Amino acid sequence: MGHRANAAWFRIGHEVDVQQWSDDERWRARVEEGLRRLSTNHLMGPGYWVWLIPLASGSTSIGIVADDAAHPFDGFNTLERALEWLDAHEPQCAAEVRRHREKIQDFRVMKDYAYGCRQVYSEDRWCLIGEAGVSIDPLYSSGGDLMAIGNGLVTDLVTRDRRGEDVTDRAVAHNQIYLVLSEIWLVAYEGQYPVMADPQVMVAKVVWDTIIYWAVPGLLFFHDTFRRLGESPRAYADLQRTWLLHARVQQFFREWHSAGNEPASDVFADPYSLLDFIVDLHNGMAAGLGDDELEEQFTRNVDLLERLAGQLVDTVAGRLERRGADDTARNLVDRWRADALLSEAVERYRERKDGMEPVDSAWITLGTRTTAVAP
Repeated sequence: MGHRANAAWFRIGHEVDVQQWSDDERWRARVEEGLRRLSTNHLMGPGYWVWLIPLASGSTSIGIVADDAAHPFDGFNTLERALEWLDAHEPQCAAEVRRHREKIQDFRVMKDYAYGCRQVYSEDRWCLIGEAGVSIDPLYSSGGDLMAIGNGLVTDLVTRDRRGEDVTDRAVAHNQIYLVLSEIWLVAYEGQYPVMADPQVMVAKVVWDTIIYWAVPGLLFFHDTFRRLGESPRAYADLQRTWLLHARVQQFFREWHSAGNEPASDVFADPYSLLDFIVDLHNGMAAGLGDDELEEQFTRNVDLLERLAGQLVDTVAGRLERRGADDTARNLVDRWRADALLSEAVERYRERKDGMEPVDSAWITLGTRTTAVAP
């Protein structure tokens, strides 16, 4: 794969509590229920992210995941180097670890962890599942999703084979579906690590990635659709539409980042408060729809994604123009407006169809309400 990244991680016998890392009561109050430390927390910077995961044992897992071009593997591939890397890039985290260094329980690394596969299921009755087939990236825990989907497809082949069915064509179809899904997941990561330093772009990306996750694979998985996707040309076509759109939007995030954005700090962007419909998408995954209803809902979700992509392009282009963009940014705006896929998405966004529009653009603007400028 073109995605080159490495990881190092360790467990420490100490409950790392990020709630104690700030005396700012407004920041502390953002978590209204429960404890902040019981979530997986992510620290992000240029070309990297660090995970903080609470474990049932009372220990905390701490992991460094970094783009190889920005942070070479030999910069954190031993415990001492990893602590020095944290000193340089996440000093608050490093200080917490060093205060409890004697409680470090282990240390693991994985170099160049992303890889693909030409074939995962065969009509000759063999299958690859989990990390034996495809490994992409730990962000969003995509490996768990692909394992769940893969196990379902393999189980379908095994049970049909044991019933005496000929699974030759189905193995080919399942193989294609799984590899397409892997490619859809991959584009969220490949070339995207530099964006992690840009809160303006990264907030919009996380919101987009969450929406597409619930609107497409989440909906199909909870309705047990993947093993029957080859029987629905319409659903498979919608999956292909999603792949093309998602790939172009991820490229758009990189381009937007390259245009330069003002630094942002002390800003809180909550997708649940910014976008009411995101809760509906989440709940809709388990709506228990019939086959016909599901096809209709899937198509509506893909239509929504196209309109959101259009809103993203329209809003960002307008903001760049209003700030008096330089030549690089102006060239980008011109390219976006000449791009057939993006310009069609902008058109769909401006149609304001089916009562779901206008969607608040605050998910693109770090909570600031804005009005797009027509070209």
